[in-house]
Order: sequence, then C-alpha cells, then structure tokens
Amino acid sequence: MSSTDLLARIAWLYYQENLTQEALARRLGISRQKVQRLLSEARDLGIVHVRIQHPTAHLLEIEHEMTRQWSLQEALIVPRGQESEAALIESLGRAAASYLERASAQLSTLGVGLGRTLHAMSRHFAPEAPGGEGERRVVSVMGNLLGSSAINPYSIGERLAERWDASFYNLWAPAIVSDRNAAEVFRAEPWIQQVHRIGQEADLTISGLGTVMETTSLVQMGFLKPEEAERLREKGAVGSILSQYFDEAGNLLEDEVHDRVMALSLAGLRDRGGVMLVAGGVEKRQALHGALRGGYVRVLVTDELTALWLRDL
Repeated sequence: MSSTDLLARIAWLYYQENLTQEALARRLGISRQKVQRLLSEARDLGIVHVRIQHPTAHLLEIEHEMTRQWSLQEALIVPRGQESEAALIESLGRAAASYLERASAQLSTLGVGLGRTLHAMSRHFAPEAPGGEGERRVVSVMGNLLGSSAINPYSIGERLAERWDASFYNLWAPAIVSDRNAAEVFRAEPWIQQVHRIGQEADLTISGLGTVMETTSLVQMGFLKPEEAERLREKGAVGSILSQYFDEAGNLLEDEVHDRVMALSLAGLRDRGGVMLVAGGVEKRQALHGALRGGYVRVLVTDELTALWLRDL
C-alpha cells in the first residue's frame, strides 16, 4: 500500500466511517499522535477537502482577517446590514452577550460603559450558573447619571450583575460634570475612588462607541455646551469611547472636556490591552476606524458590511 493510499484509507475511516482517532490507532496498530499527523498530512496534500456549509460560515474568515489586520484578541461579525438600526442593535447585543457568556467563566471583574448596544447585550446575557470560588464583580467605568435608561450603565451593570450573581459597584456621578472644580470634588470622594480602583482591576471592560454627531445628545442632556461640541469637531474628533474623543488616526484629543469626564482613562485602558467594543452601522464606521487605529480595541463586535468596509480600506 502506497503512502497516499494509507492517507486516503485513514481519511475515509475518520471522516466517512466516523471512527475516533483512538479507534483508528488501535485498528492500524499505530499511536494516536501518528493518526493526528497523517490526518493533517491528508489535508495538506489535498486528499481531504474541508468545506463548512452554513449560511454564515464566511463570517469566520472575515473575523480571522479582522483579528489579524487590527491585532485583536477576537472579532465577532454579525451577518450583513440589518433592515433597521433597532434590528442591528439587537443583533450586536445578542452577539456580545454570547461572547460574554463564553468568557465569563474566566472573569472575576467586569467593567461596563454605556450605549444602546450594551443595553441590548445586558438583556440577552444569560450565563450558566456560575461556579467556583471568589467574588464576581460588575463595575461602572463611567458616571451613570444620565437621562436615558437605554444607555445608562447603572441599568446595564445592575442587570449583568444580577444575572451573573455578582456584586455591582456603581459610579454615582454625571457622565461629564460642569467644570473642573466639580470634577475634583467628585474624584476626592472615597466611594468614587473605590469604584475607580475596582474598574482598573477589571479583567474585561465593555463599551459602546460614540460619534461626533452624537455629541448633540450630550448637548441636549446638558453635559456639553454647543460651542464645546463644535470645538471638538474642529479639532478633528471622529469618535469617542467613554466620552473621550479621538481623531481619525486614533490620537486622543487634548481638550478640557476630558478633565470633566467621570470615567476611567481611555489611554489607561489602551495600555491594559483595550476594551471590548460593540458597535456597527454606517454612521459608526469612521469612529470605529479611528478606535482601531488608536489601539483601543481588544475584542470587536460589529456587522458584516462594516467589517468589509474596514477590511477594504
């Protein structure tokens, strides 16, 4: 029997007859390690062709390309553009929840930002009953006194903590305070300092992505003045994470607004490996590109069309 005949026989028994590698080893009188090597060789020589037939199998290739292109730990891509913004948010939230369910066994502290996609994620999050020793913690990494519960990290974090059987540490402060003096007063409070310390210990921090257009919402809620929002745009802001703005090259802008943001430092989060970013849609693309170029992203959850746009830049 030629060597290729042996490879074909082993491949047939494994893929068509569904024999285990252990059973193959016993049947052929060789080690299991040699069975693994011969199966790999059969694939390398083209004797075996592996084809994954599933409507979303092509997304795995895009995820691999994104991970390699942007040096990510992982990328999760949801199928093509959704019919509506609401449907896209639900799809992104569901994918983010699925990732978090898988990752939660290796986490002890989870940091949470704000955004509608994170709100959707918290509604879909359904981890298995946690086991093992040690306290699990969910912590707000940004001030949560906002007008809308749909983007409020308090409601997001509280729901995640309840479903994960974790303690919740809430950052009772506005997202952006009125002036530097007010920011110093908040930061001097021991309970604010405690929450910040816990946030800095997070194994994973999850955030949504802001755009320059969304500074209008911050103006409407009274966190930014119209002239401040305009100043950020003139400086080249394309997006924000935890209300900290960066330009298209990913450079964090120098602006006094950042002195008033009640959140963990975005530069510090980048230095600790980046955040899990959940964002998609045409309006988020430029901001997402800047976030990736700036190295702020560890894990990315986005949609297929946005991923293809980023890949083809």
